[in-house]
Amino acid sequence: MLDRRTSILLDAINKRCTEGSYKVLAWAELKSELPEKYKIDKDNLTQMIEYLSTREFVSVKYSDENEICLAPLPRGRLYNEKESEIKTEQWKDIRGTIYTVAGSAIAAFAGAMIAVLILK
Repeated sequence: MLDRRTSILLDAINKRCTEGSYKVLAWAELKSELPEKYKIDKDNLTQMIEYLSTREFVSVKYSDENEICLAPLPRGRLYNEKESEIKTEQWKDIRGTIYTVAGSAIAAFAGAMIAVLILK
């Protein structure tokens, strides 16, 4: 399981390398994909990419001061697909709960109104 920052970075790499082939990206490009709240610098970015590379999520061909050439591996693409499926399932669960609560509230209100009308 990846932490949130690394997961966002992997998602950005997958979006930029759509064919799954190697692509040259600027470090600034990758850094701009991460939200400012994480305060990522180049060293953190390098460590995250090394982590992804050692766990076979991405393959790094070369990197220099300004650019990096990398490609997502099947495991990296699969991770993002599974994560998006999990989010979809969670949203379906939340939506089902909201519908259940709303339906129960409407039914309770209707029952109370019927009881008031019968008792008058």
